[in-house]
Amino acid sequence: MSVRIYIGGLSFNITDDSLRDAFNNYGEIVDAIIIRERETGLSRGFGFVTFSDDVSAQSAIDDLDGSEYEGRTITISRSR
Repeated sequence: MSVRIYIGGLSFNITDDSLRDAFNNYGEIVDAIIIRERETGLSRGFGFVTFSDDVSAQSAIDDLDGSEYEGRTITISRSR
């Protein structure tokens, strides 16, 4: 079963592809998306990564929550 995680505090320069690359070492990624403003298309500073399994998602959360990525401290949790 796939597991979606929330990543907050992202740099506004992060793209879907760079987000996928940042989490690729933790397991098979089903989807990676940066949430953007409708009118401007600019990043809102958070996104979601969907892993194919629970173990990969939990490893990413354990290793990266509170870490620095692209000059900003990111927060990671299971998506609700």
